[in-house]
Parts: sequence; C-alpha cells; structure tokens
Amino acid sequence: MCRRLLPRVLGDSEDGDRAGERTVSSGATPSDPSPASGRTRTFGVIGDPIEHSLSPALHEMMLAHWGIEARYLPFRVEPGRLDATLDRIRARDFSGINITLPHKISAATLVDRLEGDAAVLGAVNTVRLEEDGTLSGHNTDVRGLELALRYAGDDALLTRGRGAPGPALVLGAGGAARAAVLALARAGFDPIAVSARRPARALDLIDRLRSALPRSTSTESMELSSLALSALQTRIPPVALVAQATSCGIGDQADLSPWPSDLPYPEDAALLDLVYQPEATPFLRRAGRRPSSDGLPMLVWQGALALAIFAGTPLPPPDQVREWERALRERQRKEGT
Repeated sequence: MCRRLLPRVLGDSEDGDRAGERTVSSGATPSDPSPASGRTRTFGVIGDPIEHSLSPALHEMMLAHWGIEARYLPFRVEPGRLDATLDRIRARDFSGINITLPHKISAATLVDRLEGDAAVLGAVNTVRLEEDGTLSGHNTDVRGLELALRYAGDDALLTRGRGAPGPALVLGAGGAARAAVLALARAGFDPIAVSARRPARALDLIDRLRSALPRSTSTESMELSSLALSALQTRIPPVALVAQATSCGIGDQADLSPWPSDLPYPEDAALLDLVYQPEATPFLRRAGRRPSSDGLPMLVWQGALALAIFAGTPLPPPDQVREWERALRERQRKEGT
C-alpha cells in the first residue's frame, strides 16, 4: 500500500502496526535487560525496529515530573521472541511495558486478560504486571488519539469551525488503524471508510469494531490501491479527514506514502499521520495549507495514559502534555530528524 515519493516506483508494502510509535535518534539499545534492583522499577517499550524510539525520552520526563523512581528502556524484540519477552515480565524483570510495531495484535493473544479498548480492538500497546503475577493488556492508543484531537487547538482536525467533524477515510488495517477507526468514530466522524491493500483486512477490521462503534456511525470498505486514478477520483467521497495508519514512513519504508503521488488529496480534507517522525512525514509533505498533524500529540497522550496504568499517576492537564510535546519536538529538530 505504501508508495515511494520518488520517480521510481516499487511494489506495495504490507499494512502494519507501526504508526503512532515512529522511532527517532540515537544510540544502541540493550538486548537483554537486567532485572531492576531495590525499589527502582523497570518499564520499557518493545518493538522491531526500536533503536530510536521517543518513548524513553517521553517517559523520562513524565517519571521526573511525578517523582517516580523508575527506569524506562527500549528493547528490540523480533516477532518470534514476543512470547519469551512477556515471560520476562511474568518473572518480574519488568513492572510493565509498552508495545509497538509489529506486536500489538499478537500481544493481545498472549496476555492473560484484555481490558477495555484492548478487548474491543484485539490490539495491545500497554502490558502491566499484576500483583498475582498475571499480565493485563491495555490499549491507550484510542483514548490517546481522542485526546489529541480534542486538544488540537484552533487548527483542529475535528471541526475546522464547521460543526460536526464529517466523513473520514482511514488508510490501513493493522493495530494502529483499528485504534484510529474507533477513536474517530467516538469523536463523531461519520461515515468512516477504511482502505487497505488487502480488502479482506479492512472488512475484518470493520466486522470486529462494528458492535463497538457509536450507533450513528456507518462504515465502508474500499481498496484504494487497486483502483485506477479516474475510478479513485469518482469513488472517494468528500471527506473531512484522511488518517494515515499504515507502516509507511517508518524504518525501511521511511520515504513511502500510502497515497498515490499522482492523486490529489480530497478537497478540503485535513490530514492526520499517526507516524510522528520526521515531522514532515512523506504523507504530510503534500499537505500545503490544509490543516494537518503528525502522530506526536497522540504519542504523548497515550504515553501519559500508559504511565497511569503502570504507576497510578493522574492524567496530566493539556498544558503539561503540550510542554512535553514541545520538548520532544525540540529534540527532533535538534537531531535533524
């Protein structure tokens, strides 16, 4: 579904769960953590790739803000090692972990129980070690995106000053796309169209979420990549928002966008990319003057929600979240990513 923003055209990539946890900057990451000692708890984030994740920088700021003695570390975990990694949590090497690409859906099948939106989505981005040694799976992506949209400001992707949000188009069918569809539906977007390289995955997503969607929300599945340009222009209705929730823009797909380079974006549509690095993602480079946002606000909100699950911290006020977002944005720009 991803397409290069270059004259050379390569094959489409698979939809993935990478959006919303794009990695940035610096340094090797440990591959085999040692257990925490004393009173210091250990939290972390696992994924593949993971080497440049912003989650450690975010959680360091949040832990310091709340005065919590803990460390938060990134670990690269290949898909075949996810089960063993979760066993490390059961062995109390960790108090909890965040989960990003490509593990969100797989993790939902490996924890001992699913809570809230994780049970609805079948996708987990936060795992907590309970007192009885079991693992609970949570999903903070949905609420994180809802809050990011709510506090987006005057340039908001929600209403653009015209009342109800209107129709939305979500690109992707993985864990991030599941969260995006549910969050947008709860925010009032209606109808919601889902576009995936493999139409069956879009249909599976809709079937899974249909019972959880607000009653007023209708859904439609369309295959974006297989339609001719003229058919696309005819078939895509006017939408208020296009949300990019594929793995395009990440890792070896860093210069890819799921949107065809020769197809204009729907007129007057705002753009949302759940990927947050670089700031001008391939999907957003053609945004022009239209309202647009990357996934950094969602990252900060979902991180704050995850820490509340790990450590019982209160939800911070929007001004504090914006301060953390500004600090991360400054870090991005200094590192030139």
